[in-house]
Amino acid sequence: MEKPSNFLRVLDLRQGPDVRGILIVCGVAILIWFLVGRVGDWTLPYRLRTVEAQRGVVEEQWTGQGLVVRDESVVHTPATGRLTLFVAEGQQVRVGDIICEINAAGETGALPVSLEQIDAQMAAADEAIRAARREGAQHRTQLNEQLEELRHKINALQVEGKFEDVAKLETEQRTMEMRLRMAAGSEARAVLEAELRRQELLRQREKLLGRDQSDVFILRAASPGVISFQFDGLEELIPLDTPLHDVAAMRQIAAGKTAQSGGSHVIAGSPVFRLVNSHRFYLFVSLTNTGSLTVGETVRVQLANIELPMVISRVEERVDKVLALLISDSLLPELLNIRYTSVKVSRGTHQGVVIPLAGIISQKENQTGVYLMVEGRPVYRSIKVRGQDRKQAVVDGVPLGAKVVINPKLLVGD
Repeated sequence: MEKPSNFLRVLDLRQGPDVRGILIVCGVAILIWFLVGRVGDWTLPYRLRTVEAQRGVVEEQWTGQGLVVRDESVVHTPATGRLTLFVAEGQQVRVGDIICEINAAGETGALPVSLEQIDAQMAAADEAIRAARREGAQHRTQLNEQLEELRHKINALQVEGKFEDVAKLETEQRTMEMRLRMAAGSEARAVLEAELRRQELLRQREKLLGRDQSDVFILRAASPGVISFQFDGLEELIPLDTPLHDVAAMRQIAAGKTAQSGGSHVIAGSPVFRLVNSHRFYLFVSLTNTGSLTVGETVRVQLANIELPMVISRVEERVDKVLALLISDSLLPELLNIRYTSVKVSRGTHQGVVIPLAGIISQKENQTGVYLMVEGRPVYRSIKVRGQDRKQAVVDGVPLGAKVVINPKLLVGD
C-alpha cells in the first residue's frame, strides 16, 4: 500500500480538529467576502442618488468682506483756534473753494507772552520732533525684526510642506506689515504736529516783534473733490502696492474715529478735513467662495446697499479664499465714510444645462467629469464647466434630461 504524499498528509483532516477548524473558517470568510462584494455590486445602482440635468441660468458669485480705500488727502490745521466751516459734509468742491477758517485771535492767553518763553518752547518743539523720529525708528526696528523672524518661520514651514501653517503665518505677516506702515504714518503725523506747533510759535514770535498781525487762517481746496470732516485714523496709511490685504486680518488693527464740527476748538497739527477724489476708489476683498477671478475683467459688486461695476486690478488665490483689489471710477456718497463692509461680487450669468456641484468630480490631469446613469449603470462623462455659483453649475458635455449622480464618492472614493 502506497504512502500518502506530504501534500496529502498536510490536508488530511484526520490529523486533528485544529486543521479542520482553520480550513472551515477560511472557507466561510472567503464565501462571505465573495457574497458581500456581489451584494455591493448588485445594490450599488440603488444606493446612487441622481438628479435630472435641466436647462437654467447660473450667476457666478463670491461673498466676503471688503475694505474701502479712497483716493484722498488729509489737511491739518496750521494753528490753534476756533474752527468755522463754509461747506457741508459730503459737498463737492472746486479748486480754490474756501473750506474753513481757523481764528487764532484770543488764543494768546494760552501761548507764551515773551520772546524767552517762545524760544524755550521752540526748543521743546524741536526736541519733540527729534523724539518722534527717534521713537518711530525704534518701533519700526522692532517690527522689522519681528517680520524677519516671521519670514524665517514661513520659509522653514514651506520646506517642511506645512502649507496650512504657512497660510496662517502669511496672514500674520501682512498684518504686521500693515502695522509697520501705520507706525511710519504715526511718526509722520507726530512730526507734522510738532512742526506745525513750531510754526505757530514762530508766528507768535513775529507778532510780538510787530511783524505779523494775522490771526485768521483760511484753508482752500487744492483740487476738486468731496469734503469730509470725519476720520478713522487709517487715512493715507493703507498701501495699494503691497501684497493683497486679508480684510479679516486688517480688522484687528484698531484706529480711532474723530470728527470736526463748526465752532469747535482745534489744536495746531490736528486733521481738519479730507479732500476725496470722487472719480476713483479702491476695494480690497477677501472672498470665501471657490472659483477664479481674472485681472482686467469687470464685475458687479454689492456693498453698503448699493451696486456698481468695478475692475479687477490684482488677484491672489489662497487655499481657503480669494484676495483681490478692485477699482472703480466713481465714488458714491454712501462710501465716503465707510471702511469695512460685507460684499458680494458677481461675474455675469451663464445659460445652458445646469447640474448640482455635488455631482462634479475632478480626475487626474485637471480633468472634470460626472457620472451619468445609463441603462441602470453609472457611466463616466468628461465635461466643461462654463460657470457656477454655490450650488450648481452650467456645463457642456451633459445631455439635457440626463440623470446625474450626485453622490459620486461611492464610485470614486474620497
